[in-house]
Amino acid sequence: ALVELEAATPAACHPQPVDFSHQEQLSAQLQVFIPSDVFVREGEDAILPCRSITAGQWVKSVRWRRDGEVVLDVRSGKTTYGNGFDESRVSIPSDWHQRANLSLIIKRAEARDGGVYYCDIDKVEKHRSAVRLHVSTPPTPPSTTSQPTTTERDIQCVLSRFSLQRHRGGRRRG
Repeated sequence: ALVELEAATPAACHPQPVDFSHQEQLSAQLQVFIPSDVFVREGEDAILPCRSITAGQWVKSVRWRRDGEVVLDVRSGKTTYGNGFDESRVSIPSDWHQRANLSLIIKRAEARDGGVYYCDIDKVEKHRSAVRLHVSTPPTPPSTTSQPTTTERDIQCVLSRFSLQRHRGGRRRG
């Protein structure tokens, strides 16, 4: 049996439950995926890289997932989309089978799009890669007001003879 661990952060793994009670012999395989990072600003297009040799190979399916949920799934030439995603926002290059480029393109990225995405390619040899998308929101511009930025104030200055003489370098007289 294959136990799949997905890490939300490099230090935290949450195993998916697997029933081993009927197994006489137990073997386990652990695959660790360290996601690459992609940084975009909100409103920009995000390209999450995924490449695999596809020339001359029959590709059964290509699937992009985030938090265990399907984002985009290509199977037998048919593309389906997960909740909150559609063809106006997510895609892979139309010539992916010729160029081996299965990168996920997210148009007009939003803060809620951030997270770890997995690219799974099912062919003769399975391929998986992981990408962490960071979407930054631009700072809120300061609000504009109609009040002036400077204020005029009267300042009272008191000058005494003593301070004037001293200031001028004069001597104090008796």
